Amino acid sequence: MAGLLFAGVSASSPAATIAPDDGVAPRWEKPQTTRRYLQGPLSERLLTFWREGKLIFAENMHQPDWKLPYAQQIAHGAWLVRGDGTPLDFKEAHLNVTSGGEPDHSQFWLDGGVRVTLSACAPFGRTPSLYARASFANEGGSPETREFLVLLRNAPEVKLVHSGPDVYAIYEANVEKWLKLPAADWAREGNTFRSGDRFVSFKPAEGVALSWDAEKGGVKFSICLKPGETRQVDFTLGRGGEPSIGYDAARQSMRNSWKAELSRIVLPETAQQDEGRKTLVRHLAVQMLQCIAMPANGADHVLPRQGGLQRLVWPGESLHVVIALDLLGLSNYADAICDFYWSHCVRDNGEAGPFRNNWAGDTAYVLRMLSQHCVATRNTALWMRHVGKAARSLAWIRSKRGADGLFPPMKSTDSASGMQHWGHTDLVNMKALEWYAKACDLFAEPNADVARAEGESYRAALVKVLDVWREKSKGKDELFLPITATGAREEELVSQGFFYLHPAGFAASGFLSTEELLRLRRNLVRRGFANEKGLYMHHPSPVAALGQHIWYTTWCEMQWMAAWMRAGRFDLAEQALDATLRFSVSSEYIVGERYHDANPWYFPWSPNASGSGRIIRMLFDCPLKPKVRRSVDGGGVMP
Repeated sequence: MAGLLFAGVSASSPAATIAPDDGVAPRWEKPQTTRRYLQGPLSERLLTFWREGKLIFAENMHQPDWKLPYAQQIAHGAWLVRGDGTPLDFKEAHLNVTSGGEPDHSQFWLDGGVRVTLSACAPFGRTPSLYARASFANEGGSPETREFLVLLRNAPEVKLVHSGPDVYAIYEANVEKWLKLPAADWAREGNTFRSGDRFVSFKPAEGVALSWDAEKGGVKFSICLKPGETRQVDFTLGRGGEPSIGYDAARQSMRNSWKAELSRIVLPETAQQDEGRKTLVRHLAVQMLQCIAMPANGADHVLPRQGGLQRLVWPGESLHVVIALDLLGLSNYADAICDFYWSHCVRDNGEAGPFRNNWAGDTAYVLRMLSQHCVATRNTALWMRHVGKAARSLAWIRSKRGADGLFPPMKSTDSASGMQHWGHTDLVNMKALEWYAKACDLFAEPNADVARAEGESYRAALVKVLDVWREKSKGKDELFLPITATGAREEELVSQGFFYLHPAGFAASGFLSTEELLRLRRNLVRRGFANEKGLYMHHPSPVAALGQHIWYTTWCEMQWMAAWMRAGRFDLAEQALDATLRFSVSSEYIVGERYHDANPWYFPWSPNASGSGRIIRMLFDCPLKPKVRRSVDGGGVMP
């Protein structure tokens, strides 16, 4: 191939493997929920309920140039602890699960003879308040008197939560960090406590007196309970004027709004027959919608957040959300996401961003997002709004291709390594061109023939490189596909823990035969990137506490499931789906980005929008009913 030298990995040398076992035995437990969202869709507010009994009221502070650092995200919070300042053990909290998917969240602790329950909710709206109720029930046979404290803090969000914004750490809840934060600026007005325009207002049960604990910085109260008696204290977190409604009215409003929203969704075939799957899909839909936010700068466009506490966006992740929303019948939100990217993240020359992380495939992701969505929905108005820029995006992709038909070395993922990432960037470009050609055909655009020819040319260039590596693996029990097209830097990139996405892309591309898929899987398992449980992206960490136990989940499993479905290996397809549901989803249906096979309290980037979207796509192509099934590409029927 012109301009391409294969000088990196010889046919005789073994491909790089992940470092050996560090001696810590995997436990393969289900991941643990550590935080849940409360806000509805299209909210400026980011309202989180943490497992230790902490409620955080924050906002989606945003600047169009993406220069606002996370440390400037301001928040205030309330943390229910015992009267002496000791927290209730987050590992002993019992979390509820709603059958309908709505975020009507609560949890309880058994604290001696008293059941302590904390519940919280938020109604729909751009600027909702956060409503909470602390209930105390005496389940013993003797009277109980207990003191509790609601610690109040107003500080940068990063100081109020553990390891924000992504929580790439095994979870902790250190109350000492809060006790060291100043709390002297809270001024009391009746049962309302204010810090600037932020407030926490209390509505205690009759006979429960509130007092301010200046030493610890919180609202203290005593609860006297006869056997079988329950008392409660309601409190509301917000900004500006206090709302006129209380917890019960807010909760009912929230439930009504979510019921109406979720009544519109289309369920995968298996979820129509299986109540567990139905509940799962509804929870995943809610998590995606909760990530479709509004920026707190007054701008009239959505902010399609990825999850966790991040206010940032990633086109490659948003694509999976848009496809899933279309499958579910929630295309109005997908319209808004497409409008956001094409109105705010595409330059006049067609190159797409948001130019903060600069993935080489960002332009292709945004082009595919618009094209595939418009093909799925026949949305002529949306297509016509952005058709001019879309044509320029095609031209930009064409202009970047080299003599070998591939993109030059560029930053292709969050890794700082700039490389010629044929199995990620170039596959992403090829798929985008194919979807753009379909959209041009549908809407009678003159670019259809050019786009189709470009996609076919790209496919041929990739197959030409693939054939070289097929030849190198000829007669072997394994198929090796390197990270770069030449095989250069394989050892270095593997040692960096590089995002090893591309073999899954080749698996899903349709380029490989069933026999080649099995040989490729065998290579990945031997090298430690995949395992026999159905996970396909081992992602070790340089952090000693995390070591060799991290798995990046949902992305590769979705692609391998599609490959096995196409190959008729429904056993392996079902294995990939099962692994995804076991290791990417907590018992409360919360989705995370990564999984720690020896410690379930590592669950970063949760809740997670694109992970939820990818699982929904898998459920629409579920291997349990292979005769007629929806394509994971979001349309059509796969034979």
